[in-house]
Amino acid sequence: MRGFEYHHQPHASLSGRTPLEVWESDADQIRWVEDHSQLEQNFYGEVERLVRNDSTVQWRGHFYEVPPYLRRQRVCLRYALLDATRVCVLDGGTEIPLHRVRPVDNAHRSRATVASVVSGDTPKTGLNAAELILARAAGKDPQGAGHE
Repeated sequence: MRGFEYHHQPHASLSGRTPLEVWESDADQIRWVEDHSQLEQNFYGEVERLVRNDSTVQWRGHFYEVPPYLRRQRVCLRYALLDATRVCVLDGGTEIPLHRVRPVDNAHRSRATVASVVSGDTPKTGLNAAELILARAAGKDPQGAGHE
C-alpha cells in the first residue's frame, strides 16, 4: 500500500498538492492512441542474428523459423517492444513475420542446399583448383613436370 500512500500525500515540489491531484487536473490533456497498430510500429527494436543451418535464429531464449534461403547469413530481426511474440526478419525492405520453431516440423524440413537445387547440367572445366594450389605450393608443375 506504500504506492497508494505516496499518491495521496501532499508534496512540497507540487505546491502542496498530491500526485493524484496533479494527475487528475491534467487528465483532460491526455491524448489516447486510436490506432494501436500505429503505436506498435513506433515501438520496436532491431538486433542482428546469424541464421543457423536448420533455418532458425535464437532470440530471447526462443528459436524462430526463418526462410531457408537465409541460412548461414546475418539477418536483422525486428521485434515489437509492446508484444514479445511479434518477431520479424527484415529482408531488404520487407518484414517477414516469424513464428517459434515447432521441433517436429523443423526436424522434417528439407535441408537441400542451394548447390543441390541447381541442375547438374553445368559444364565441367576439367580444372581442380585444390590440386593446382597444392601442386604449385609443392613447387611442381600442375601438368606433372617439376619447375624451379
